[in-house]
Amino acid sequence: MEPVAELNATHDRVALKIERELDARGLEQLIHELAELRAHMIPSVPRTLEEAMAADVQVIQQDQPSAMFRALADGGLRIWLRNLGLGWMAFRIPRRDVDGLRDLLTGKVSETPRTH
Repeated sequence: MEPVAELNATHDRVALKIERELDARGLEQLIHELAELRAHMIPSVPRTLEEAMAADVQVIQQDQPSAMFRALADGGLRIWLRNLGLGWMAFRIPRRDVDGLRDLLTGKVSETPRTH
């Protein structure tokens, strides 16, 4: 399959060439390719939610996503989340962050959580 997107030399623009019909699988492949390109673009995706909100970055929200969780041998955690439009995404949470997540879920966090 011919590439449909190409990142320029300064990594701040992408040229798109989409002149075909796509089925669901083809669209998923395109979304994956675009996400891979976005990961190499400037400016990068904000590292924190606060930075994203300050930059007015679009945040995809979905109620009741499907999720799966698995403990890893190194003490970390693998989380899979399913978005209706983006599909399944897998995240590896390192051990150092698992303890804080456990504390949050068991109510051991003294700070009142903020929601966005």
